[in-house]
Amino acid sequence: MTYLPGAGIFGNLGAIDKLVKGLGALKVGQQFLDQMKNAPSLVKVREVNGTDELPHQRQVDGGVEGGNPVAAGKQGKHVIGHKNNNQSKEKGEKKNTWTEGTNGVPETQEGWMNGEDVPDRNGEFGTVKEYDTGKVVGSEGETWIKVHTDRYGNIHGYPIHK
Repeated sequence: MTYLPGAGIFGNLGAIDKLVKGLGALKVGQQFLDQMKNAPSLVKVREVNGTDELPHQRQVDGGVEGGNPVAAGKQGKHVIGHKNNNQSKEKGEKKNTWTEGTNGVPETQEGWMNGEDVPDRNGEFGTVKEYDTGKVVGSEGETWIKVHTDRYGNIHGYPIHK
């Protein structure tokens, strides 16, 4: 028999019921957060092809069916001539870039859908994937790409040597 202070010898069954319901809500909440990573965005996503200029921010879609939206600003850091890539260079940051004249959006979406799950910086799985495109996609001859997802399910990717 459980004794809860202020609830008598039989306990407060209403409080226990609320606790059980609350624990169930936490479990459902975690499942909801897990599903958010791959849920379609409710924000308007601009369609682009692989050679279109990217906006400085917002989300874009490269036409890969079922692909997550690509965060244009983060993707832009890896596009030659993009404002965000130029700002990274000014800060002295070296970013791997897509071949000149391309933005890598379709490859990034394909990489997220078909890539191999790899650990992130903290050794955790679920937010980073690597994918061999089988063709040169990077400005230094890279054929592999690394794709990251954020907590909202938006992705961005860049070429890597493997």
